Formats: sequence, C-alpha cells, structure tokens
Amino acid sequence: MKKEAINPFILYGYEGPEYFCDREEETAQLLSAFRNQRNVTLYSPRRYGKTGLIQHAFHQLDAEDGITIYIDIYGTTSLKEFIEVLGQAIVQAVEQDRDGFIHRVGRLFKRLRPKVTFDSLTGEPAIELDIQSKAEEEQTLRDLFAFLEEQPKRCWVAIDEFQQINNYPEKQVDGVLRSYIQHLSQVQFLFSGSQKHLLLPLFTDPNRPFFQSTDFLHLEKLRAEAYGPFIAHQFKRHNKHLSQTALDRILTFTRRHTYYTQYLCNRLFGKTIDQATEEDVDAVIIDIFEEREPIFYNYRNLITPLQFKLLTAIAQEAVLFHPTATDFIQRHQLNSAATVRKSLQSLIDKELVVEVFEEGKTAYQLNDVFLAQWLAWKYG
Repeated sequence: MKKEAINPFILYGYEGPEYFCDREEETAQLLSAFRNQRNVTLYSPRRYGKTGLIQHAFHQLDAEDGITIYIDIYGTTSLKEFIEVLGQAIVQAVEQDRDGFIHRVGRLFKRLRPKVTFDSLTGEPAIELDIQSKAEEEQTLRDLFAFLEEQPKRCWVAIDEFQQINNYPEKQVDGVLRSYIQHLSQVQFLFSGSQKHLLLPLFTDPNRPFFQSTDFLHLEKLRAEAYGPFIAHQFKRHNKHLSQTALDRILTFTRRHTYYTQYLCNRLFGKTIDQATEEDVDAVIIDIFEEREPIFYNYRNLITPLQFKLLTAIAQEAVLFHPTATDFIQRHQLNSAATVRKSLQSLIDKELVVEVFEEGKTAYQLNDVFLAQWLAWKYG
C-alpha cells in the first residue's frame, strides 16, 4: 500500500491522481491519440507540468496493461548517449528483476559488449555501450525498436526535451529516428519539450523528416477555477485552513505557473499549523527572496548590462506583448528596437525569457517566476 505523502504539494515525480490537479482535457487528448495510434508533440514553457501530465496519462495506460516508457534526454549530448538512455529505459520497463535486467541487456546488445552499473545511492541501472561507428548506432536503434514491436503488449514511449537532438554532433538524427518509427504499428510516441522555437520546427518544417507526423498539444497554465479549489482541498484534508485572501495571493504571485505554485504551497503547508493567512504567504515569499537573492544578483555577472536591463524591464511588465514598441523602450530607457530585439533573442537562447501565448497573442515573460517577482520588487 502506497504511503500518504507528508506534504501534498508534490515538486518532483508523480504520486498519483489525488495529488494531480485538473488537466482533464489534456489528459483525454493524450489518451485518445495513444489509443488510436497517433503520435503527439507536447510543448510548453519549462516546469508547466509536462512531465506530470505524461505520467498521469501513463498511470491510466498502465492500468490497461500496456508498457509505458519515459525518458528525459535534456542531459544527453550525442546519439550514442540517447541510445544508452533509451535502451536502459526500455529494458527496465520490461524487466524489473536486477539479474534479469543484466541478462536481457546482454542479449539485446550482445554485439556491443554492454557494461551495466548500478547507482550506489538510488540503485538505478546505467548502460554503457561500446558503439564505434554510425552503422552500429543505427543497428542498435533498429534492434531497440524491433524489440518494442515484438512485445506482447502495446508500448507508449515519451521522449522529453526532444529538441535536444538538434545539438547532437551527428547530422539528421530526426531522419534516422523517423526511418524506424514510421514502420512501428505497436508503439506510439510522445515528443515533448520546453524550447518551442527549437522543438516545433522538427514537426512543422516541410523539409524535416517528422513533418506533420504528430498531433500537437500546447500546455497552458492551470485554470484558476481549478487550481484554487485543488490547493484549498489539499490544506483542508490535512486539517489545515487556507484563507481566501491567502489563496488569491498565491495564485496572483505565482501567476499559476505550476512549479512555482506548488513550491510556494509546499513551503506554506510546511509552516502552517492550523490556519494560513495572506500575511503567512508574504512571510514565505520573503524567505524565498532572501534565500535566492545571492543567485538573483549573480545574473548581473552572467549577462550583459543591456540584457539585464531588458530582463528587469520584462519582469516589471510581467507579460510583454510588444518588446520593440516605442513606449516600452522609452519607459524603461532601453536602446533602439534593433538592440532590444538582439538582446531579447539572447535571453531566449539562455532560457531566461520564454515566448508564451497569452490572450491570443505571442508574448514574453521570464522563465523563473521568483526571479521575475524579485526583480519587479527590487527595481520596480
């Protein structure tokens, strides 16, 4: 029997439906695509809850006796590392026994003299493959996908931060992957990522192999009318009360960004004995600012003065719709529109600023809500 979480505001991983808020439409869209043999591209800014949504959908597919596989390739730097991460996840999904895992790895990668190690702290396995050539890479991928296709159950594979393949030294990785994936009938894929400008062209550019090969799902902020009652319920079921003004303060301050809302609620829940007020929320916010202030100040050393000035200006705007508009440039004493445009692109490339879709229009905001609120508070 699964233990009750000490704090109901989960920051990492997936603990079950009772800790998951809303996303009913998005979950239904994913499940419909998976059950009807359609692949999906899922995108949103970082920490909006993509991984949680994937695991929530997979939780329901697991109940249907399928095989679900999730990998995050953000930390990979080559096709070889991609293959190692994918191979490890595939074998782990079908073989839970440690000795069985080693045996199956040996059989599946017998040509590559695989080495299996286990993390001393987590016990998680890691595969190291002795891939020497492009031919061996492609043969290994072929073997992995063939292995999935041969399974007696349907398989669903989620590859998170898929845009990372753009940074691999190998050319046309998407072409190699597409050449195998398109022939699979028992395996569906979900490609997700947080860098829209790098991810979407893989699927929308007519010259790319994955062109028009998936459904698209854009993950937006959680609705206030869903998130508010969810937060209040989590406090109530642990015999704690959250005032309406405190709840409003949380949702306004975090802008309903999933991670930052969960984090603030996690901290507040941990400090609350019976009742949490708006003043209690503000006290937690000050604690967070004080803890992170040295890190926030250090951004001035990591980017140019003009970029930092633009970063601060965007933070003060909260959501910026027209970065090159004359009134915005004059109000914040920035340089020319061309300079602002160049600095903005640099901030996007550094993932300090993200492009979002608000009120039916493209807009820009800081990726880190706490940094945005601190800059607005400090320099506003």
